[in-house]
Amino acid sequence: MTSAIRIRPRVDAVDSALGRVPIAQLDLGGIPRGAVLLLSAGGDFEADAAQHLNELATHGYEGIAADLDAIEGTDGQLVEVVGSLLGHLRRRDWEDEQVGIIGYGLGGHLALLSSARFGLGAAISVSPTTMTTGDDHLSAAMVALASRIRTPWLGMFGEDDPAVTATAGDELDTTLRDHAPVFTQLVRYPGVGADFHRPSSESIEIAASYDYWQRTVEWLNLRVQPRLTPLAIAWNERRSLS
Repeated sequence: MTSAIRIRPRVDAVDSALGRVPIAQLDLGGIPRGAVLLLSAGGDFEADAAQHLNELATHGYEGIAADLDAIEGTDGQLVEVVGSLLGHLRRRDWEDEQVGIIGYGLGGHLALLSSARFGLGAAISVSPTTMTTGDDHLSAAMVALASRIRTPWLGMFGEDDPAVTATAGDELDTTLRDHAPVFTQLVRYPGVGADFHRPSSESIEIAASYDYWQRTVEWLNLRVQPRLTPLAIAWNERRSLS
């Protein structure tokens, strides 16, 4: 995932109920296709944010990446933080259906929770945490969440990720198919762990990383509603008058 031209994201912070959240922001001129909120915790935030935001920009998406590493609170409080970040995007006139959310680790957990709170265009969780109970089964909170999901959700896991055991993954798949009111999909990559999406020299991890990013872009392109151009708006207004 190497961009031909790299734009340095602007560093800023967003106020939330749990304090100021560091962000990296990449705004595009013209008529961007959509907007994306990236949620991450841990790792090299500055480098990861620049890479992902630039890769998304090549597909027409502007957005912000939020560093949740130092933000602590309950699930409900953290979802409110996501709401503050979405509010920051809305100040650039993005409607919820024109926004996708992508989360990694804790951010992946919050992307799933947010899919039940906000009616966004698309939600994607990569190696989400806090999915299981002590006996490796899917947590009751995740079971209860399934029937409330409002945003089409894609979950991607490494088969060897201890945060999402095979038992929990099967239970999540069944629960979503039986109860989710919107389309959801699970993808499990064999032979890799939670870091399958990061650069690696191992061929099996390279294949998983490539596939996960292709699926991510396709999920956004299929479900995030594009922003209308001025000509499209004028045409709609003419049709409504006639």
